[in-house]
Amino acid sequence: MKDNNEKVTVRKDTDGLDKIKRWMSEDRLLTIHSNEPNLEEIFLSLTGREL
Repeated sequence: MKDNNEKVTVRKDTDGLDKIKRWMSEDRLLTIHSNEPNLEEIFLSLTGREL
């Protein structure tokens, strides 16, 4: 966020999208980054076991 240089995480759902739209319309966003799970995180979610 531009105001105080904080990092904000939003979920990939309509609520998260609404927040991003609002912040964009208020000119409060500085950058947007996405984060995808790595293979270890996918394996853990599917099997319940760590590598």
